[in-house]
Amino acid sequence: MAGIKLTTNMTQATPGMFSSKMTDRTKRLIDAENSDRRAAAKTATKTSAATFKAKRPVNSPKRPGRRFADGKLARHVKWSASPSGSMVELNVKTLDRQAPHWIIQEIGTNQRATLKMGGSKNPQGRSKSGSSYVKTIRSQKGRRISAGLAFGSRPSGKYTPPTRKISNQQLYPRKNLKGGGPFRPIFIRKEIEGQHFVRDGAKTGFQEYRTSVRAAARAAFAGQPYRP
Repeated sequence: MAGIKLTTNMTQATPGMFSSKMTDRTKRLIDAENSDRRAAAKTATKTSAATFKAKRPVNSPKRPGRRFADGKLARHVKWSASPSGSMVELNVKTLDRQAPHWIIQEIGTNQRATLKMGGSKNPQGRSKSGSSYVKTIRSQKGRRISAGLAFGSRPSGKYTPPTRKISNQQLYPRKNLKGGGPFRPIFIRKEIEGQHFVRDGAKTGFQEYRTSVRAAARAAFAGQPYRP
């Protein structure tokens, strides 16, 4: 979510041309923009957290390569006003390091997304294979689940055979379940749907930012003649 960097670069043909009132009004607007950008970051963070819904039960086993459970993902999505004072940023590098599956939850499986970074433009034309700003998540429908996993009532509970009649079944290590029964291969039947918590956070935050900055600009300069 890119913001607007407000700067002043006024050249005076004659020393003292601009009054102190004009300087004060400009400073007031810049200060307001800084405050509005920080507020927008908080709003974006709250919206992202509220939009994300954990689909796995809280007692689900931890997955390899993930430093925390899916239910805690929203806590690690942080929007912040950049130190450079030019935009609101998402902590993408931290998410990639601690929860690389965030992009799967954002756009879903069998989907492709183009990342747009504030302050920079992506190359024009069709993106090349392997481009860092393009994320492609392959389909999971039809994929066979590891034989070491099975459906169960809880981590050390009873084995439940895979069936369409039981909703919200969860996979656990087969060795920890009671009454495992005969092995039956398990295949994923549907794709993961994207939750778009990053997109919605950016949208809500920017809407607030735009409204607030426009109001600050009107308050600082509305009705002022275009003269020193």
